[in-house]
Amino acid sequence: MNKKIGLVLTISGLVSTLTGNILKNLNLPFSYLNILVYGGTLFIVLGAFLTYIANKTFIKEFSINDWNKINDSEYQIIIPYKTHKKKNPIYIISYKTENGYQDCDVDIDTKENDIKMSAFPKFEGRIIIK
Repeated sequence: MNKKIGLVLTISGLVSTLTGNILKNLNLPFSYLNILVYGGTLFIVLGAFLTYIANKTFIKEFSINDWNKINDSEYQIIIPYKTHKKKNPIYIISYKTENGYQDCDVDIDTKENDIKMSAFPKFEGRIIIK
């Protein structure tokens, strides 16, 4: 959603700023040309900021204590959509090693854009969500 709003604001700002500058250079007697130029510039900045926020990567490090026991052979960590704010999330899960992190596979469910990681045994690591 923020990507679309950011794109619309940026394009609207660009059109407004260009139109205002073109009309200014034609020396037309419109009193609102500065509003077009400065308002358009403000839209460009706001649109770029919203796009940046929408594309920001979410990283969560988790410990062994963060896992919730589901049954005797399964543990789970849930990261709700309202926390990571990514629709149709792309994710990378890694476990912690002595030298950093190593990518691994765990069972994942992304129903309603919530991320539910299930594993056995539980481990310390991180998830990167784009």
